[in-house]
Amino acid sequence: DAAMRGDQIEGEMLARHRREMSELRAALARIEEGSYGECLACGEPIGFERLKVQPRAPRCLKCQTHAEGGR
Repeated sequence: DAAMRGDQIEGEMLARHRREMSELRAALARIEEGSYGECLACGEPIGFERLKVQPRAPRCLKCQTHAEGGR
């Protein structure tokens, strides 16, 4: 039913918003502690271009790809 589908979409949007807010708070905490821009997985710098596109990225592209099941 359309109303149920609308509720589902709204719930998914709310969940995504909460995830993004959590990621932003984590990025701000890394800025405060001086570790922003360092990969949480390997400790290497996160590329500038990646941070420009995804400022709240916690991992470098290589580690993020690995975390998502890629190679």
